[in-house]
Amino acid sequence: MKTWIISTMVLLSLSGCAEPDNHLYSDQINYPCNDKPNCVSSIDKRPEHHVVPLLLTAQGLSNWQS
Repeated sequence: MKTWIISTMVLLSLSGCAEPDNHLYSDQINYPCNDKPNCVSSIDKRPEHHVVPLLLTAQGLSNWQS
């Protein structure tokens, strides 16, 4: 049992060092939804997928940085 716990802890700590798959998302950020039913986008013109873009105001930027 003790060996299992230690092995699990080692595996969990090593998985934190893994590089995330950012390439899965970074290339898709400026594209419309295509045929994805649960997708929303501020650049997709179809009403069922369109959302208003988020705007960062000066006050919001100031709050974000603090």
